[in-house]
Amino acid sequence: QNKDFAAAKKTFLWFGGGGAVHKGLDLVLEAFATLPNLTLHIVGPVAAEEDFVKAYEKELALPNVHLHGRPKIDANGFMTIDGAPFSDIADACGALVYLSASEGTSGAVVQAMHAGLYPIITPESGIDSSAPSIAIAHPSVESVAAAVRAFSSLPSENIREKAKAAWTFARETYTKEQFTKTYSDFLDSIHI
Repeated sequence: QNKDFAAAKKTFLWFGGGGAVHKGLDLVLEAFATLPNLTLHIVGPVAAEEDFVKAYEKELALPNVHLHGRPKIDANGFMTIDGAPFSDIADACGALVYLSASEGTSGAVVQAMHAGLYPIITPESGIDSSAPSIAIAHPSVESVAAAVRAFSSLPSENIREKAKAAWTFARETYTKEQFTKTYSDFLDSIHI
């Protein structure tokens, strides 16, 4: 509610588990290397992927790229990143950039949408095709840079509307209650 969308539209999040290349972080880093006026926060266990870190050492050290560790759940059940609430990073960002090559439904994308981030994703991330998002069908450094640049150029009020649409979609589609209903309907449709 109190997000500074003028600043957030120039700040992006990559949020994922292991498999940085499988989840497109290589393309995202190469794109942000060409966009020094935009900021990227990386949240996940990337540091444990030694070959990846070595190959992208230069990009990971850029002043507009911030590497954070794997999320943890604190004693009160809240997600934290490097000891701070995940919401602090989410509030600084306007969009998630996540270019998975293959997922059932990406929990990271769903989490980010619940946090009010607009998804810039591949169809392979497994998010419902009707979700408010920017879908990059054929990810490349150029297509990622173009999508991020276009997003960051939108008016702040437009970013606010997009974030709210993503948040609303997540609250209506990606909840325990909706999963239970969908799964029950599926089971009821099986005829043995």
